[in-house]
Amino acid sequence: MRKKILFLATEIFLLILLPYYLMTTQVSVLAARPLIMGFGGLYCTLMLFYHRVKLPTLGLTRNNFGPGIKSLVVPSLLVILGIYFVLQYVTQTTRIWLIGSDPLTISNFYARLAFYVFGSAPVQELIFRGYLTWRLEKAELSQFWLWILSVGIFTLLHAPFKSPIMLGVALVLGIIYLANFLRYRNLLAVSVSHGLVGAVLIILRNYYLPY
Repeated sequence: MRKKILFLATEIFLLILLPYYLMTTQVSVLAARPLIMGFGGLYCTLMLFYHRVKLPTLGLTRNNFGPGIKSLVVPSLLVILGIYFVLQYVTQTTRIWLIGSDPLTISNFYARLAFYVFGSAPVQELIFRGYLTWRLEKAELSQFWLWILSVGIFTLLHAPFKSPIMLGVALVLGIIYLANFLRYRNLLAVSVSHGLVGAVLIILRNYYLPY
C-alpha cells in the first residue's frame, strides 16, 4: 500500500505539479503545451500497456455510450448557456479578465478549434478520467480522495491560463465528468461533451477577443 501511494505521489509530481509550475512561470511552455500533453498521453499509454489494462477499464468501449451521453446533454447545455450569458452581459474589461490569455503556438482559429476537439479533449479525457481514475483505484484510495485528486488535478491544470471562467468551467465539468465516468465507464461520452463545451468556449472567446 505504501509503495503504491509513493509511486502515485511521484507520478503526480512529475506529470502534474512540475508541468503546472513550468506552464505558470514560463509562457513558452504554456504555448507549447501540446508537447507536454503528448508526452503525458504517451506515458499513460505505456503504463497501461505495461500493466495490461483492458480497454473497457478505461472506458474505451461502446457499452453505455447512449446512457452516458444522454445524461450529459442537459449539464453540457447548461454550462454552455452559462458561459454565453456571463460573457454577454459583463463589461468588456470584465470579459477580458474572465477570458484570460492563451499563448498557444497554433494561431489559426480553425486549426486551434480542430486541435481541441479532436486532439486536446480526447487526450485530456484519457489522462484525467481513464488513466487517473485507474491509477487512483489501483492505489486503493478511498472515494473521497479519488474525487478530491481527480477533480482537483483537472481544475489545477487550467489555472495557468489565468481565466476565472475557464477555471470555474473546469471545476464544474471535472465533477460532472467524473460522476458520469464512474457510473457509465464510457470515455467517448465524456470526450464528446468535453470537445463540444470546449469548442463553444473557443468560438465565444474568438468572437469577443479574436485570436
